[in-house]
Amino acid sequence: MNSAQLLTGQVMHQRHQPRAPAFRYGIYYVALPLPDWEEGALTAILPSRRFARHSFLADDHGARDGSSLHAWATELLAHHDITAPAQIVLLCLPRVLGYVFNPVSFWLCYDSMGQLMAVLCEVNNTFGETHTYVCAHPDQRPIRSDEWLTADKCFHVSPFLQRTGGYRFRFALSTDQCRIDIHYMDAEQPVLITCLQGGWQPLTRAALR
Repeated sequence: MNSAQLLTGQVMHQRHQPRAPAFRYGIYYVALPLPDWEEGALTAILPSRRFARHSFLADDHGARDGSSLHAWATELLAHHDITAPAQIVLLCLPRVLGYVFNPVSFWLCYDSMGQLMAVLCEVNNTFGETHTYVCAHPDQRPIRSDEWLTADKCFHVSPFLQRTGGYRFRFALSTDQCRIDIHYMDAEQPVLITCLQGGWQPLTRAALR
């Protein structure tokens, strides 16, 4: 991903236990290559001030102190013995009229060949707490679009779901489409299935409007 992108699509949620209600809603995310953002190349599209039609603040993510997002991500990867990627793209919701809530943001980490090598899933709950799940193969091989990665659940998100169990993640990313699946599992059975799916277009002020 060589430039900032706008992802427009839908989010789907479906419960499997104890009953199976489901719903969908339209949504849009911004995909920000971190060097471009930190060098100021995107501030004309997404200003770094709180009150604007659309904006992006570094202190909504990472260390939440306005420090370098790229440095925070590479330090977290290093803590998990993952080589620093050639590129990191932050896929998240922008602020709209000063307000934002990012249930989950995805830090897409690519190697020098442009292959997805790791994903940081930064999860926030309504209590202002945050936790980041690190998705990568132990041997750091590229993540294919048909592969599932797993993580133990260790963060409280919903009062309707237990803190036990685990997650399954799948990332199917191409030059024109994006699909991210997250399944919350309990004893190998799906409890909640979530999917973000949509298409890319260049991030411009006109596209955001």
